[in-house]
Amino acid sequence: MAKLVIIRGNSGSGKSSLAGKLQTHYGRGTLLISQDTVRRDTLKEKVEPGNLSIGLTETLARFGYEHDLMVLIEGFYETDIYGQMIERLKKSSLRRSLLTTMTYPLKKLSAAIRPELNKKNLPQPT
Repeated sequence: MAKLVIIRGNSGSGKSSLAGKLQTHYGRGTLLISQDTVRRDTLKEKVEPGNLSIGLTETLARFGYEHDLMVLIEGFYETDIYGQMIERLKKSSLRRSLLTTMTYPLKKLSAAIRPELNKKNLPQPT
């Protein structure tokens, strides 16, 4: 049975790590769609309304869903730009979707991303 898992969050919050671990755990039959890969690497698009990555992400997700895959979508996915696409995908997957948002305090993220900024020895995200 096809499933849709959407993982959203800020830079450094662990989205890519979680998505990668899910794909490793479930193996064949998963489709990982990374916002950075689709938007930045594949299409060289900017984060702006109407960018081509919106349609390509939706097309890839629907392909996975039609082929009975577990579709893992991960990225920041700004609501004002990607919100309608996310809502369409959630509606098309009916009750077989999971949306999680990964948030951490900004100081904690800064310490994890740029250790040299960690002058107060803040705890690192796990």
